[in-house]
Amino acid sequence: MVINENLKNYIKTFSKLLRNKKFYLYYNTSSSVILRNGELKLYKKVLQEKLKKRFNNLEVKIKQRGIKMNLVVFIKNVKKYEAEFLTLNTRRVKVILLCILKGNFDFVKIVQEAINFALNCIFKPFKPVQIYFKRILGDVLKDNILNKTNFEGISLDYAHPKISSCKIKATLPQPILNAATVKIFKQIQKSKEEKIESFFNSVTEHLTQTYGIDLHQFCITALTYSNHFIQLNSKNTFEMKAVSDNVPYTVISSVWELLTRKESM
Repeated sequence: MVINENLKNYIKTFSKLLRNKKFYLYYNTSSSVILRNGELKLYKKVLQEKLKKRFNNLEVKIKQRGIKMNLVVFIKNVKKYEAEFLTLNTRRVKVILLCILKGNFDFVKIVQEAINFALNCIFKPFKPVQIYFKRILGDVLKDNILNKTNFEGISLDYAHPKISSCKIKATLPQPILNAATVKIFKQIQKSKEEKIESFFNSVTEHLTQTYGIDLHQFCITALTYSNHFIQLNSKNTFEMKAVSDNVPYTVISSVWELLTRKESM
């Protein structure tokens, strides 16, 4: 991937922001079988050996509570891009990026891809220091961590620091990462089109003027596949779903109430 000046500046900012932190890859799984102490020890040992053989630049640690095991993988010799990925309060900007590119777990490349995604999607209004990465290599791999070699995708959980009720969740396949603008209304039923476009415009205007959030752009960028639909459910949650051949994803945003609730700020 070509690194442009903006990307270099973002990476430079991250290296300053996240200095002196410890970066880790975190994998969480639950065993369906209750293992005796001896079996658990053997399982841990085999798992560590397999992981170290495949990822020779990683240090593997396993924490276990009952039958639930937390596998923590540490990248060795990472200095410039060290970071600790913590669970952030929903009232702060938070981003969960799970980015596995064809079995390549190079941290610098993952960060570059993640930042490139951010630059091309919804984070243009924000300063670099307002973007946080929580974790890379997570539950998305599930039990295929040892043999999944060509997984592609990014999953994010995003919230603005001043809007606790605004959350956007999406699992995005690689082909849409660089999609700048896509018109989504053409494939929506005509009876819904006017209502949804009106909703988009209202939300976009409100969030952009008040908080600088370009939600409309995000939605347009995300929905690049056919067979999608948009609806408002009974809980005032705005939900969009799209299914391509083998790539389902959901975008959920609880922003509808922002149009009616009183500002408490």
